[in-house]
Parts: sequence; structure tokens; C-alpha cells
Amino acid sequence: MSDKTEAKVSRKRAIIFITHPLVTVMGSAIGFYLVAILIEIAWPVLAALWHVWWLTAIGTIAVLLVGVGLFFFRKHYRMYYGLSEVGFALTVSWISLARAQTVQDAASWIAVVAAAYLIVRGLDNYEAGRTEAAERNKFWISDSDTTVSKSSIDSGNIRA
Repeated sequence: MSDKTEAKVSRKRAIIFITHPLVTVMGSAIGFYLVAILIEIAWPVLAALWHVWWLTAIGTIAVLLVGVGLFFFRKHYRMYYGLSEVGFALTVSWISLARAQTVQDAASWIAVVAAAYLIVRGLDNYEAGRTEAAERNKFWISDSDTTVSKSSIDSGNIRA
């Protein structure tokens, strides 16, 4: 592979590594924000049904299933889980800061601090998932100016 081709491959991978996490985080934040809006719209109906005991049981089972699903998502796609966690944290901070400006209660400020913690956990999960992916895929470029030649990919060795 020529130097020009290696530089092109390296530049393309750098663009993917920069834009892919940003798109995932922003998509997660927008998705979680839309869910929050839907819950806010449906809240009067849900509040009217709050006293129904079987609805509480169904809600508890739904939370359990979502938790188990997120566990398996984290187990198999940890990098994407971490990015989604950062997106969720940004949504929580947005909503909590907006509420803290109007209501000014301690719970809103605690939620803002919790969002900062979720960002740290999300970035930790992202880094751990990225490291796991680098170990699984020998062609993964994870640090600055490394280049990969065709012969090194074919032989399974990476040349830095």
C-alpha cells in the first residue's frame, strides 16, 4: 500500500472515530428527550391509573425487563452503551437544570450532580468497550498516528 493510500485510510478512520461517537451521543440525547416529552404528555393518564394495583405490577415487570435488556446491551455492545449513557446523562442534566431554574429544589440539583456521575460512567464504559473492541479486532486503530498496511492486516500484525 502506498503512503498516499495509507494516509487516506488513516484519515478516513480518524473521521469515523471522531464523528461516530458524537452522532451516537446526540442521537441518544434526542431520543431520551423525546421519551421524556412523551412521558410528560402521558402523565395525566398514568397518574389517574396509579391506584390500580395490577398496573403497578406490570410497571415493575416492565422495569425489570428493560433492566435485563440494558444489561445484555451493555455486555455485548459496551462502547455503544457508554455513548448512550452519556446521551442519557445530557438529557437528565438538561431537564434537571431547567427544573432547578424554576422550582429551585434540592432534588433538581442532586439530579444535575447525578448526571455528571452518569457522564463519567458512560465515558468509562465507552473506553472499556473501545479497548475490548481493539483486542477483538487486530485492525482497529485506537491511538493517534498509527497506520496499517495491507500486508500487516493480512498477516494479523499491525505496524505503527
